[in-house]
Amino acid sequence: MDLSTRESVSVYLFGVTVRSLGTEKHMEYVEKIMSFQEIGCFALTELTHGSNAKNVRTRADYDHKNKEFIINTPEETDMKFWIGAAGHSATLAVVWAQLYINQKNYGPCAFVVRIRDSKTHDVMPGVTVGDCGAKLGLAGVDNGYLIFKDMRLPYDGLL
Repeated sequence: MDLSTRESVSVYLFGVTVRSLGTEKHMEYVEKIMSFQEIGCFALTELTHGSNAKNVRTRADYDHKNKEFIINTPEETDMKFWIGAAGHSATLAVVWAQLYINQKNYGPCAFVVRIRDSKTHDVMPGVTVGDCGAKLGLAGVDNGYLIFKDMRLPYDGLL
């Protein structure tokens, strides 16, 4: 296992993003990451769009009635891909998605998304997780993919 890379992804990409973009209500995630109670990942890259943040295709539609976001991967080719620690380790992800409110696109935003249960490690409803296999030079990092299908996220998931 390449633990130093996994730790860097969790602490720096996930933790620092949450600390920088989040509010006081999000600091519990940072504390759990820094104390290694949880492992985070940074889900920006998409299979056919790379790291083009402005044009990510993942959607987060706001549901006013339930005060939740509904996260969806529109097409299989829009899955989050080569996400370090997503294959097996991460329980949380910073997910970049286009924010839609009343069908109007407000552009890309970051969300804290639980992808696995922190106790059982079961994948959460509405999330599909897979392993991309070894990455040349970093065979110990469990790079994975994430697909979202009507995954419901509480309002506080928005960073």
